[in-house]
Amino acid sequence: MALLHQLFLDSLRATQWYDADKLLSFQLPQIERMCRHAASATSAYAERLRPLFRFGDSQSGKFRFERWRDIPILTRRDLATNIDAFTASSTPEATGAVRTGTTSGSTGTPLAYRASTLMDIASICQNERVYEEHDFDLFPPFASIRLDPEAIYPEGKRRKGWSRSAPSGELGVLNLHTPVEQQLAWLKEFKPTHLHVYPSVLEPLIEANAIDEPLRFERVMTFSEVLSPETRRAAEAAFDCKVVDCYGCNEGGFIAWQCPVHETVMHIAAESNFVELLDEQGEPVAQGELGRVVLTSLHNFAMPLIRYDVGDLAAFGPPCSCGRGLPALSRIAGRTHSVFILPGGRRLVPDARDLAFFEFIPMRQFQFVQHTLNDFELRYVPAHDGRETDPAGLLAHLRRRPKTTESPLLPRRGISARGIPARAITF
Repeated sequence: MALLHQLFLDSLRATQWYDADKLLSFQLPQIERMCRHAASATSAYAERLRPLFRFGDSQSGKFRFERWRDIPILTRRDLATNIDAFTASSTPEATGAVRTGTTSGSTGTPLAYRASTLMDIASICQNERVYEEHDFDLFPPFASIRLDPEAIYPEGKRRKGWSRSAPSGELGVLNLHTPVEQQLAWLKEFKPTHLHVYPSVLEPLIEANAIDEPLRFERVMTFSEVLSPETRRAAEAAFDCKVVDCYGCNEGGFIAWQCPVHETVMHIAAESNFVELLDEQGEPVAQGELGRVVLTSLHNFAMPLIRYDVGDLAAFGPPCSCGRGLPALSRIAGRTHSVFILPGGRRLVPDARDLAFFEFIPMRQFQFVQHTLNDFELRYVPAHDGRETDPAGLLAHLRRRPKTTESPLLPRRGISARGIPARAITF
């Protein structure tokens, strides 16, 4: 399918400049094709998608996109508990072979999913566009620290061709569960020019890299998890590199990528997924407001995902001034299970960095827990950087903060340490 790779990549180079109307016109035939396939090849979608077709006829009935919001949201639980019903009995020959994969389990039980070769090709080409737009040198070695139980230290895995555009470039893969000291040793032996890594793996690497003979990269490419501005800046300083962030999920493929002009903007890969951001009632959220990420895969014919709730929260931004017509995300806030319910019913995605916790509590990692509507707990791993823990200063800071819509957290009582001293603080 080498020709298909090239044709798809050529298309991506053009479609990123389409305006919103032209982009929707590009997506609609693909959405219709996927829905007709899902309704005829799976038992679950036959009924779920009936409103989209005149007389409920998915074979010849007129496709009615105006009824799109009548289609129920597909949750991860729906998928996991009835996986066979959402798996296609057959796939179009042109979409290629079907493979089976497993998610990382970051939201609980790992999900076993099926994917068409066509979806993998689309994701590969989306990555190739990122390499092009962010000026990656495609010929030097590229290291990826990711979930791969077979990529065992000290060798990991090695092969040629991390980029389809430069098949001589060497790829090295190491399992993400490898201890950080071994990750560092493996990277120093492999000597990659670029690093592909989860933000949560990148953070301890930054700290370990400062010890001796620091590594240097041209590009660090992050994926899957939320990348904080602090981690981005720390990586740039530690590795003397440019950081490029991408967003996706195993079962849905490539979802969004960092704008080459504005690092705070993520462009939705609209050629691969139709993305909606919805509130708890299933209504579209306004620009700047957080909503559930709900996607429809345009290429996974093996296990169609139609109005699938990924389990993340994000916000749309205004059209990007770079000129690309791809929808822009101004924020990816992380998992929906990280949402706190405040008195009055308002929802908050807490961010310890935004609340300035790091200024008062020297810590390397943290966990924020809600026990009741008014009781919160900050659990953390001390940084041991010479600074003193200052719970009283944190309390005073939070009481001075205005109650904004993004950060309305205000302690109702004092802050105290409990458990192991200075490792758990309650609000």
